[in-house]
Amino acid sequence: MSREALLRYLKAIRDVVQDNVARHLLTITMAKPDATYHEPLDCRSAGLDDAFTLFITRPMVTLNDGATFGKPDTAHARLSIGTPHPHLTEGLEMMQTAQAAR
Repeated sequence: MSREALLRYLKAIRDVVQDNVARHLLTITMAKPDATYHEPLDCRSAGLDDAFTLFITRPMVTLNDGATFGKPDTAHARLSIGTPHPHLTEGLEMMQTAQAAR
């Protein structure tokens, strides 16, 4: 895959993630990403003091905690989009279920 094709694929995936978060994880926001593969999730408005732990333990979606990327609290997390689209969609659905169940 060429560099241009990879960037187009990642942009398309990013757009899917942003749309999914906006429609289904209503109180979680995404900032403009600093990197290509990691989408920053801000879960403060969702009332999730420890979003990282919620999503990694209940639906077992692997995220990076905010501290890894310079955010001092656990209400921030990073979602890697460098994964096949079906896996990403499944992970987002599991996050939606976990958020609704808390």
